[in-house]
Amino acid sequence: MKKLTVLLSAILLAASASHAAIMPDFSGDIGLLGEITLPVSLDAQTYLAGQLNFGEHFLIRGEFAVEATNLQNLISEPTAINATFNIRELSLTGTFATPHMVHYLTAFLGEFEPTGSDIFLRRQFGVKNMLPALTESWFGVNGASAYPSYGIGGAYSGKIGNNVALGAYVFKNSDLVTSSKSIATNFRLGANLTNFCADVTSGMNFVYSTDSSFFSIDEITLHFGFTLLAGNVNVFCVFVEAGIGDFGLSTSSGVNLNADSIYLFIEPRLSLWGWQIQPSVFCLPFASVDKMVFLYYPQSIAEDDSMSNAILGANLTVYNDTLYFLDTNFTVGSHLTFGLPGSNLLTFTGNMASGNIYPQLIVSPYISTGFMGGTAKAAVSVDLLNLSNIRTGALRIMLGFKTSL
Repeated sequence: MKKLTVLLSAILLAASASHAAIMPDFSGDIGLLGEITLPVSLDAQTYLAGQLNFGEHFLIRGEFAVEATNLQNLISEPTAINATFNIRELSLTGTFATPHMVHYLTAFLGEFEPTGSDIFLRRQFGVKNMLPALTESWFGVNGASAYPSYGIGGAYSGKIGNNVALGAYVFKNSDLVTSSKSIATNFRLGANLTNFCADVTSGMNFVYSTDSSFFSIDEITLHFGFTLLAGNVNVFCVFVEAGIGDFGLSTSSGVNLNADSIYLFIEPRLSLWGWQIQPSVFCLPFASVDKMVFLYYPQSIAEDDSMSNAILGANLTVYNDTLYFLDTNFTVGSHLTFGLPGSNLLTFTGNMASGNIYPQLIVSPYISTGFMGGTAKAAVSVDLLNLSNIRTGALRIMLGFKTSL
């Protein structure tokens, strides 16, 4: 893994040097989110994302995130600071055109256009962010994918006309949901039509157990997922995201399904007099929820082997982004979320029958507005069912700021 990382970095540097005569065009984003929870803990997340365009045929993307916890110990226990740095994406892309088609060849490290995100559609067609407001993330431009993975490898994508795009990926994968390592392949089809936008991905993982050799395959797993938005976004539309991340075929155990790798999000969206009304049902793995602002799970459940590493629930989001005060635009809204952390689509019935459930009822009002050329946001999240024992995360106060560079 280290050798491959060094090799990719060397390629990026060499490519940059070869294009030194071309003045690069830079664009980027930066974000910072501070969070206070009870019992008192001050945490922070920040990210920096940027893109360098060297003419029309070459670009470099980078996205980096830092997460710091227990900042209140900075003075009394400086060695207790737990900060993690993550390369969310480092990629080098070359592009060329043929009649009726534009081609992209990419070498990458990190989460590159992961299944369960809309980043592929945004890059290929320039569509706006279509992911649910409930799954908002401050870990970068890519946001939080429904099935996150992390790897190093290469990709090809091709855009046919203005409405269809294809993709193929091969990479050494660290699966963040199943904690397995594999050589992964992905094949992708994206479409952007009138009142319809979709991204379909499928592929195979060749799972191996050691870092010394990946020629000894322990298991072959299949995965499939899709993201779509259908309807008129200004009146009524439906967002659907669903997939299976780990359907295994093993010589020792036969066919098996990791139920925690099943993800689902269904959200009808109604626009009415400036108000957006969005009820939803969902089932998401903990690895995906980790990067979301308004969804969370207690660490005690994550460490309980009898519980699933997923959360099942329902939500109602209501917001208005057309409010003005003194010529300043405001967005005001709230999430009302019922969640069952530790349950997935297959274990929910059994957990209910045995009483092994830990329900949440979370209300999360928020407000955002333009500030110093960017967007400032404030939110409060309260778990009404768990305030009595002040479970970690039951009360959270969040302040954030994002801006373009």
